[in-house]
Amino acid sequence: MLKLGQSDIINLMPTYVYKCVACGTKQEIVKTMHNATREEICGCGIVLDRVYTSFQIMGAKVQDAEFNPGLGCVVRNARHRKELADRKGLIEVGNESADTLHRETVVKRAKEREKEWDNL
Repeated sequence: MLKLGQSDIINLMPTYVYKCVACGTKQEIVKTMHNATREEICGCGIVLDRVYTSFQIMGAKVQDAEFNPGLGCVVRNARHRKELADRKGLIEVGNESADTLHRETVVKRAKEREKEWDNL
């Protein structure tokens, strides 16, 4: 069972955006979904209008460690994965774009042809 501390709960609360029609002030307010319909008041005394945006979670990006079957151990993040792969002499594949792979193949074949011509 996952246990959350008070700081974890705060980090999981959504951020709501509000704008005052009188003074134009924009505010981001963090509150529970239970209190999402509660009115918010601007510093000038006017009720704020909610600005509907995409759903956002306040807090840091989740970077949980996970088991990587290719490396055979737990990996904390991308840098750690690269360090482990380098230590084991492995090369990560699958992250290159098709253009990069095509360009590398064309260059490699051109060098091979040059070597063949030089050997004739």
